[in-house]
Amino acid sequence: MKNNLYITTLIILAVLGTVFVALLSNTVPEAEAASESRYDIQFYDGTVSSMNGETHIYHFGGATPTTPYARFYNRITQQIYNSTDSVLGPKASVLWADSEVLMTDETGSVGGWLLVVPAEVNMADGWYDILIYERVTGTPLSTDTLYLGRSCRVHNGIVISFDDR
Repeated sequence: MKNNLYITTLIILAVLGTVFVALLSNTVPEAEAASESRYDIQFYDGTVSSMNGETHIYHFGGATPTTPYARFYNRITQQIYNSTDSVLGPKASVLWADSEVLMTDETGSVGGWLLVVPAEVNMADGWYDILIYERVTGTPLSTDTLYLGRSCRVHNGIVISFDDR
Protein backbone atom coordinates (compact mmCIF):
# COMPACT_ATOMS: atom_id res chain seq x y z
CA MET A 1 0.00 0.00 0.00
CA LYS A 2 2.85 2.39 0.85
CA ASN A 3 4.48 1.67 -2.52
CA ASN A 4 1.26 2.58 -4.38
CA LEU A 5 0.98 5.85 -2.43
CA TYR A 6 4.64 6.59 -3.12
CA ILE A 7 4.25 5.90 -6.87
CA THR A 8 1.03 7.94 -7.06
CA THR A 9 2.73 10.86 -5.30
CA LEU A 10 5.68 10.71 -7.71
CA ILE A 11 3.35 10.67 -10.72
CA ILE A 12 1.40 13.68 -9.41
CA LEU A 13 4.64 15.61 -8.75
CA ALA A 14 5.94 14.74 -12.23
CA VAL A 15 2.70 15.95 -13.86
CA LEU A 16 2.71 19.17 -11.82
CA GLY A 17 6.37 19.77 -12.68
CA THR A 18 5.65 19.26 -16.39
CA VAL A 19 2.71 21.68 -16.24
CA PHE A 20 4.86 24.25 -14.42
CA VAL A 21 7.66 23.98 -16.99
CA ALA A 22 5.14 24.24 -19.85
CA LEU A 23 3.67 27.41 -18.35
CA LEU A 24 7.10 28.98 -17.95
CA SER A 25 8.12 28.14 -21.50
CA ASN A 26 4.96 29.74 -22.92
CA THR A 27 5.59 33.15 -21.40
CA VAL A 28 6.31 35.86 -23.95
CA PRO A 29 9.31 38.16 -23.55
CA GLU A 30 8.47 41.82 -22.99
CA ALA A 31 10.21 42.79 -26.23
CA GLU A 32 7.45 41.08 -28.20
CA ALA A 33 4.84 43.50 -26.88
CA ALA A 34 2.20 40.84 -26.37
CA SER A 35 0.06 42.90 -24.03
CA GLU A 36 -3.57 43.32 -24.98
CA SER A 37 -4.07 46.17 -22.53
CA ARG A 38 -3.45 49.73 -23.62
CA TYR A 39 -2.41 50.55 -20.05
CA ASP A 40 0.45 48.06 -19.77
CA ILE A 41 4.01 49.26 -20.24
CA GLN A 42 5.42 47.83 -23.45
CA PHE A 43 9.12 47.64 -24.27
CA TYR A 44 10.52 48.01 -27.79
CA ASP A 45 13.83 48.64 -29.48
CA GLY A 46 14.00 52.29 -28.52
CA THR A 47 12.47 53.74 -31.68
CA VAL A 48 8.77 53.30 -30.97
CA SER A 49 6.77 53.49 -27.77
CA SER A 50 3.06 52.81 -27.59
CA MET A 51 1.40 53.27 -24.23
CA ASN A 52 -1.80 54.69 -22.81
CA GLY A 53 -3.27 55.44 -26.22
CA GLU A 54 -0.27 57.35 -27.59
CA THR A 55 2.39 56.11 -29.98
CA HIS A 56 5.62 58.06 -30.32
CA ILE A 57 8.53 57.43 -32.65
CA TYR A 58 11.74 58.68 -31.07
CA HIS A 59 14.24 58.00 -33.80
CA PHE A 60 14.04 56.53 -37.25
CA GLY A 61 17.27 54.53 -37.45
CA GLY A 62 19.18 57.30 -39.18
CA ALA A 63 18.35 60.83 -40.24
CA THR A 64 15.12 62.10 -38.71
CA PRO A 65 12.55 63.17 -41.28
CA THR A 66 11.26 66.73 -41.16
CA THR A 67 7.76 65.96 -42.48
CA PRO A 68 7.01 62.33 -41.64
CA TYR A 69 3.71 60.74 -42.54
CA ALA A 70 2.24 57.30 -42.00
CA ARG A 71 0.27 54.93 -44.20
CA PHE A 72 -1.99 52.31 -42.58
CA TYR A 73 -2.37 49.02 -44.47
CA ASN A 74 -4.51 46.07 -43.35
CA ARG A 75 -3.05 42.96 -44.99
CA ILE A 76 -6.02 40.79 -44.01
CA THR A 77 -8.56 42.96 -45.85
CA GLN A 78 -5.95 44.38 -48.28
CA GLN A 79 -7.15 47.89 -47.57
CA ILE A 80 -5.25 51.15 -47.13
CA TYR A 81 -6.50 54.07 -45.10
CA ASN A 82 -7.73 56.82 -47.42
CA SER A 83 -7.20 60.07 -45.49
CA THR A 84 -9.10 62.11 -48.08
CA ASP A 85 -12.31 60.09 -47.73
CA SER A 86 -11.64 58.93 -44.12
CA VAL A 87 -12.23 55.27 -44.94
CA LEU A 88 -10.29 52.11 -45.54
CA GLY A 89 -10.27 51.39 -49.25
CA PRO A 90 -8.99 48.70 -51.60
CA LYS A 91 -5.24 49.08 -52.06
CA ALA A 92 -5.62 49.23 -55.84
CA SER A 93 -7.96 52.21 -55.75
CA VAL A 94 -6.46 54.45 -53.03
CA LEU A 95 -4.09 57.02 -54.48
CA TRP A 96 -0.76 57.41 -52.69
CA ALA A 97 -1.40 61.12 -52.12
CA ASP A 98 -4.73 60.27 -50.45
CA SER A 99 -3.25 57.85 -47.94
CA GLU A 100 -1.05 60.07 -45.77
CA VAL A 101 -1.62 60.49 -42.05
CA LEU A 102 0.56 63.36 -40.88
CA MET A 103 2.42 62.96 -37.62
CA THR A 104 2.59 65.61 -34.90
CA ASP A 105 6.00 67.01 -34.02
CA GLU A 106 6.45 66.59 -30.28
CA THR A 107 10.24 66.50 -30.37
CA GLY A 108 10.39 69.68 -28.28
CA SER A 109 8.26 68.25 -25.45
CA VAL A 110 8.65 64.45 -25.41
CA GLY A 111 11.45 64.01 -27.92
CA GLY A 112 9.48 62.18 -30.59
CA TRP A 113 6.82 62.31 -33.28
CA LEU A 114 3.24 61.45 -32.29
CA LEU A 115 1.41 58.95 -34.49
CA VAL A 116 -2.37 59.01 -34.14
CA VAL A 117 -4.80 56.43 -35.48
CA PRO A 118 -7.32 58.44 -37.51
CA ALA A 119 -10.32 58.94 -35.20
CA GLU A 120 -12.83 59.68 -37.94
CA VAL A 121 -12.67 56.17 -39.37
CA ASN A 122 -13.74 53.01 -37.61
CA MET A 123 -10.57 50.99 -38.10
CA ALA A 124 -11.38 47.37 -37.42
CA ASP A 125 -9.48 45.76 -34.57
CA GLY A 126 -6.47 43.85 -35.81
CA TRP A 127 -2.90 44.07 -37.06
CA TYR A 128 -1.95 46.81 -39.51
CA ASP A 129 1.27 47.54 -41.33
CA ILE A 130 2.31 51.09 -40.62
CA LEU A 131 4.85 52.61 -42.94
CA ILE A 132 6.49 55.92 -42.05
CA TYR A 133 7.81 58.05 -44.92
CA GLU A 134 9.46 61.42 -45.35
CA ARG A 135 7.33 63.74 -47.48
CA VAL A 136 9.85 65.34 -49.84
CA THR A 137 7.47 67.57 -51.80
CA GLY A 138 4.12 69.13 -50.93
CA THR A 139 2.33 65.90 -51.88
CA PRO A 140 3.12 62.35 -50.71
CA LEU A 141 4.65 60.26 -53.49
CA SER A 142 5.52 56.60 -53.84
CA THR A 143 9.15 57.71 -54.28
CA ASP A 144 9.29 59.24 -50.78
CA THR A 145 11.88 57.75 -48.44
CA LEU A 146 10.62 54.90 -46.25
CA TYR A 147 12.01 55.39 -42.74
CA LEU A 148 10.19 52.79 -40.69
CA GLY A 149 7.95 49.83 -41.41
CA ARG A 150 6.21 48.07 -38.53
CA SER A 151 3.11 46.19 -37.62
CA CYS A 152 0.73 47.51 -35.02
CA ARG A 153 -2.27 46.14 -33.24
CA VAL A 154 -5.24 48.48 -33.21
CA HIS A 155 -7.96 47.87 -30.63
CA ASN A 156 -10.92 50.23 -30.17
CA GLY A 157 -9.15 52.80 -32.34
CA ILE A 158 -6.00 52.82 -30.20
CA VAL A 159 -2.58 51.40 -31.03
CA ILE A 160 -1.93 48.95 -28.18
CA SER A 161 1.07 47.17 -29.61
CA PHE A 162 3.65 48.27 -32.11
CA ASP A 163 6.46 45.98 -33.18
CA ASP A 164 8.52 44.62 -36.05
CA ARG A 165 6.69 41.35 -36.77
